[in-house]
Amino acid sequence: LGEQFSDDEVDEILREIDTTGKGIIRYEEVVKMVLGK
Repeated sequence: LGEQFSDDEVDEILREIDTTGKGIIRYEEVVKMVLGK
């Protein structure tokens, strides 16, 4: 995406994507985040 993120920012983004809280990010979760759903 051409942006630099700090480790804390990456952790926050991954926590937001991982909607189940299991530490596993599914494709569907990424799509929902990217599309803003």
